Amino acid sequence: LLALARLALLGVDAREAVGLLDRALAVSDALPAGQLAAAAGIAELCDQPTRAAALRLRSAHLDAERTAALARAIDEALGRSVLDAGARDEEREAPPRRPVPLASARRTRDLPSPASTDSPTFDGDGNALASGPPPLATAPAKPDAEVDPRVLEMLQRDFGHETLRPGQATVIANVLAGRDTLAIMPTGAGKSLTFQLPALLREGTTLVISPLIALMKDQVDSLPPRVRERTALLNSSLSPDEQRRVLDGLAGGVYKLIYVAPERLRQHSFLHALRTAGVSLVVVDEAHCISLWGHDFRPDYLSIPTALPELGNPSLLAITATATPRMADAIAAGFDRRLERVRISVFRPNLFYEAYRVANREEKIAKVVEVCRQERGAGIIYVSSRKDAESIAGLLRDRSVGAIPYHAGLDPEVRARHQERFMRGQTRVVVATVAFGMGVDKADVRFIVHVNPPRSLEAYAQESGRAGRDGQRARCVLLTAPSDQTSMNRLARRDEIDLDAVRRVYAAVKRNAVGRWAMVDPSTLLPPLGFDADPEETADPRIALGLLAQADLVRRHPDAPTSFTLRPIPDPPEGAADPADDDLGWARFAAWAGFAEAGRSGVTVRTAEACDALDLSPVELSRLLAARAGVLVREGPRLVCLELRPVGSDAGLRLAEILATAREEARRRIAQVMAYATGGRCRHVLLANHLGERLDPCGTSCDICAGAVPAARSARALSAPGGEDAVTPRSTLTGADALAVLQAVRTLPFQMGKTGLTKLLLGSVESRIRADRFPAFGAL
Repeated sequence: LLALARLALLGVDAREAVGLLDRALAVSDALPAGQLAAAAGIAELCDQPTRAAALRLRSAHLDAERTAALARAIDEALGRSVLDAGARDEEREAPPRRPVPLASARRTRDLPSPASTDSPTFDGDGNALASGPPPLATAPAKPDAEVDPRVLEMLQRDFGHETLRPGQATVIANVLAGRDTLAIMPTGAGKSLTFQLPALLREGTTLVISPLIALMKDQVDSLPPRVRERTALLNSSLSPDEQRRVLDGLAGGVYKLIYVAPERLRQHSFLHALRTAGVSLVVVDEAHCISLWGHDFRPDYLSIPTALPELGNPSLLAITATATPRMADAIAAGFDRRLERVRISVFRPNLFYEAYRVANREEKIAKVVEVCRQERGAGIIYVSSRKDAESIAGLLRDRSVGAIPYHAGLDPEVRARHQERFMRGQTRVVVATVAFGMGVDKADVRFIVHVNPPRSLEAYAQESGRAGRDGQRARCVLLTAPSDQTSMNRLARRDEIDLDAVRRVYAAVKRNAVGRWAMVDPSTLLPPLGFDADPEETADPRIALGLLAQADLVRRHPDAPTSFTLRPIPDPPEGAADPADDDLGWARFAAWAGFAEAGRSGVTVRTAEACDALDLSPVELSRLLAARAGVLVREGPRLVCLELRPVGSDAGLRLAEILATAREEARRRIAQVMAYATGGRCRHVLLANHLGERLDPCGTSCDICAGAVPAARSARALSAPGGEDAVTPRSTLTGADALAVLQAVRTLPFQMGKTGLTKLLLGSVESRIRADRFPAFGAL
């Protein structure tokens, strides 16, 4: 009966398909899980999303019951005791046997995340593809740890909150116990309290490292008075006198919390003040910035692991909003710590996710205008180019929508002014590239529209998560068109860089090197752009440097000054003394640089030359010079600092393998994004699965579960010819055509996947309908 229903759909007879589906479900109320899943797919194509969701839920329950029964049978066969089996059953407690209403079906479970296992890839219907072992039935998330009474007292007295949010207690318990932790907490989960509360209860000072001054300032300004008076912010916006007062207070034990940017860790005076105060905890916000392959790499984050030993190796709390299991592994490797992971559910029911597949750019812009007019609050429109940011912002203004552009090509003052206007509500909409993102702490963003698909699903989770931070309803809209796949592939090819370009970059690094040290400006490592070249369409040398680092041909160090200028101070401050243990190092440097003979005029030395001659790293050289109390040291401009590594005979092979892996990773990311955009599965589920979390269908918080399903309308057009959203193919594919293709494929001596079937189909029948949308092909 189910097979006949599929054939009815191929024959464009939706009414017959529904009738056959009804008969199939009436025959037995005990269909196996596989047939329930097949029935769900038919119901979805028959425009019955609620029924489809209920059938999928029943299928999942049957699978869970079967897993639990198998586990018990295995325990009995192996002679395990009933008590042992019972304990394991508690750990992997199966879902209830009776169907659960969709509105309440929101249990979350962590997926297993071994270091060698990639996050799963999903096809257009949200089914896992073969990219590692299939996801296992896992236990419900562990309940939060018991809350220290002192934490609750301070929470209520100083912060005005009655209770903690889910997950906060576990992170706080880890921090109080001194356990190194990676907290994966989506926007709005309350990450600040997880370190602010324990910082006030622990001995010593808590160092908070954040990439943006505005982000730090917002956090400090929002602290209650009793906490703010024991908190300091140290950054370049302070005058020298203000910075000195902060350092004195830090060394004197006045502050329990100190907020800094990562580059501050390169300053000897700051590290000395920290050592004097005694650092008990280091908090790294936006911890994914340490990964070279992350979507927001910050070179200055490489300073953190080298500074931790100098601070006595305090415990570490790394925090990020989104991280796949692989990214979590990369963060732990970057800090060289075993981090206990605490993952808080990415599900936010106030965010309504929706995706629309349109014909072209004009229809995308029309949809942007429509969303801006439907929603009354503030919104962010993300685009992929600076040109689009300018043109779409102007177009919205022409249609009486207050909008401004934001991108890296704007003058810094203009960019800052535009951001300030948006934050204050003076402009309702900002049209921006992804340069507008981290640090935008605006709680009342009511909608976010992606005009182009994002680079990755984790990037989309983070960017769309900037909506609705106040807990009120917000829309997250993704627009795709047939040309997007080509555009994403083109960008991926641009990012790949061929082997010849990597070799040219490596040769340029060697030309800049003195011995094994090189200070380089990445923009100069490839030939200059032509007059008509588009900076956004050209290869990025920084990617080549990342590939060279992966191949162990270079090692990247924190950015360093290209030179140091040293002059003696005529009257050193009273009581200033140079550390005895630096005397030998200073003597070697002074003799090499001729500092004594230079007199009052001083000397200027190139960093790479000094490091090569004295066998020091640039960081060690900087600290040696900063420690001299009687010497005024001025640094030259900072550039990327690279250490050349020995070249083995297999260097070319390693590079080729890395390039091939990078190409495959790019294809995988594109497939994941497009599967999300065109799939027929709960969008919250797809995002959660990608980030290593299991989630039941949201029920009401995405277009799929709510029944709108705009992304799947091309498939539904098969059962609704002539409707408003019907697809008009240039040539109709009949059920007989589809069955003929199937018969031909079955005679082949090998299995053919969806890609091969699509090529075979489109080679003989010209159609705008995607081959993998036909149930007959899904059955393969």
